[in-house]
Amino acid sequence: MEPSLDNVKAVELANLAIRIEELFGRHVNLEWALSSNKLYILEVRGVRTTWEDL
Repeated sequence: MEPSLDNVKAVELANLAIRIEELFGRHVNLEWALSSNKLYILEVRGVRTTWEDL
């Protein structure tokens, strides 16, 4: 079984997540999709509780 993302796309997704968190000013939960080798951000939700809060 092959992974859903190759290393290049995984890094691209991580960088997008970091940029989105910077825009929101908080941790986020991303819903994403990959189609024709292009990443799409479908939904972004702010995270209310992080591991540091527990």
